[in-house]
Amino acid sequence: MSEFNPPTTVPVSRVKWRLRVTVTGLVSRAVGRWDRRRAAVVLHRLDDSQLEDIGISRNEISRVAARLVP
Repeated sequence: MSEFNPPTTVPVSRVKWRLRVTVTGLVSRAVGRWDRRRAAVVLHRLDDSQLEDIGISRNEISRVAARLVP
């Protein structure tokens, strides 16, 4: 009687799915970083009195931008 040896390769559909998930995740993180950076640039362009009016200080800009754009 012969032994049953399960296949050791991963089906192509699963490889494509993993690749799609990986690429989607990378693109999503890149877009998020780009949006946060853009929000920080806009906040940095404000002068100190404008920042004070909205309730943040200049050293909080990166933290505020991270909260604005998840």
